[in-house]
Amino acid sequence: MDTVTHGIAGSILARGLTDRAAARAALVLGLVGGMLPDLDLFFLHGRIAYLRGHRGWTHTFLMLPVFALVLAVLARFLYRYAHHVRIRVLFLFAALGILSHIVFDWIT
Repeated sequence: MDTVTHGIAGSILARGLTDRAAARAALVLGLVGGMLPDLDLFFLHGRIAYLRGHRGWTHTFLMLPVFALVLAVLARFLYRYAHHVRIRVLFLFAALGILSHIVFDWIT
């Protein structure tokens, strides 16, 4: 799947978990979380390196909680609508986006 489709899928899945009050935070964190594992694109130079190294450390379940926590904390500071949402809920939205990316890459 391409990065944009991963973002849309993560956004829809995260939004499906919440009520109206946290909808914007779910949409944004699901979107960013869904695209985040493709961050390895910036570390791999050339087509051969991309083919060999893509789906590496950024696509692991080990890094999922680390990335989700970073996104949740950033959302708390940067996103004005996230101030009324608990940090663990923000973490869940980001983690679901990242998880969807890992699973969708795994099955394709």
